[in-house]
Order: sequence, then structure tokens, then C-alpha cells
Amino acid sequence: MLRGMLLLLGLATAASAAVVLDRIAVTVENEVITEGELLDDIRLTAFLNGDQPDFGPQSRRQAAERLVDQYLIRREMKISRYQPDTGGAEKALSAFKRSRFQSDEQYRQALKSYGISEEELLDKLRWQTAALQFIDFRFGQGLPASPPPSRSGDHLEIEAPPENHEAPSAEPAVAGQGERGIPPAEEEVLDRWLKQARSTTRIEYNPEAFQ
Repeated sequence: MLRGMLLLLGLATAASAAVVLDRIAVTVENEVITEGELLDDIRLTAFLNGDQPDFGPQSRRQAAERLVDQYLIRREMKISRYQPDTGGAEKALSAFKRSRFQSDEQYRQALKSYGISEEELLDKLRWQTAALQFIDFRFGQGLPASPPPSRSGDHLEIEAPPENHEAPSAEPAVAGQGERGIPPAEEEVLDRWLKQARSTTRIEYNPEAFQ
């Protein structure tokens, strides 16, 4: 009887720990970003930039802001039915490995030390590829750069690119750039767009996840 109670208590404690580990950090509309996702983003971004992961409050908040931005861009891509070409992610990974590591073994050891998998890294590069293409599509040369985007129905308007506008290379620049490897002019318009999108989106932060 006592043994059974102790076993149940142990299971309850383990379940409680799992909940705390993956607790909600941010709620964006009806979607959630967990604390575990913040930590994963920190690891992956640090790995790509050649930095040591920092899991402190400020770094967690920066990761949260990156993931909120990603949510807003993904939502707009889905609404606009934009289809990026993410086939260059594998080439980007190969180029990254050649520039950063002397051998495949060194690369594998680095992945292990950061606590990430190659598939997670590829997913990150696929997202970078998609995001860079969409940003160029939305804010690249030939598209209006001054007024902030206006709302139309349930989403921010996406204007079609001019006929002679070419999509950027599917191979993103990753070293030292994190999520953004875009020209300053596009980044300025993107920041205004994100600010406007945030103003019309319900975003709630859980303070306990940033301590």
C-alpha cells in the first residue's frame, strides 16, 4: 500500500515537473508558445551565430519576440497563400557546415553540445528560407515602402509583386545574421508592418517564463 502511494506520488511529481518545463510562455490569439520552444529557439539561434546559448530573462524575451514575429509572418503567408521554395535549405546547411566546421564529426559533436538535432536545424533553415522569400516578396524593390499596410477584411493586405520582380535566392545567409539577412530598407518597412500587426493581435506574456 505504502509502496503504491509512493509510486503515485513519484508519478505526480514527474508530471508536475513536465508541466513546469513546457509551460506556456506566450499566447498569440489562440496559439501558444511554450517555454520549451523559447529554449529551443535560443539554442538554434546561438548555434547558427556561433554564440553560447544564454537562457537568461532578456534572452528569453528576445526569443519570444522572434517567435511572435514568426507567428505573424506565418499567418500572413497562410492567408495570402504564398508558397515559398524551401529547397535551398539543404544547400544552406552544407555551406554552413563547410564554413564553420573542419569535419562532420566536429559538426555532430557541436550539435550534441547544443542539445539540438540536424532535423531541428534544417527546420530552422527552411523557415529562414521561406521568411526571406516572403519578406522580399512583400517588401522588396518595386513594392510600396512608405505607408504601413492597411487591413482588409481579416488580414493585412498583400500586394502582388511586379512582373519583373525576381524572388531571392533560396539559400539564406545564416552566419551572424540569425533570422534577418535582409536589406535595411526592407527591414525598416518590415518593422513597421510587424508593429501594426502586433497592434491588432492579442499577445499575452507569462511573466513566470521570463524569470
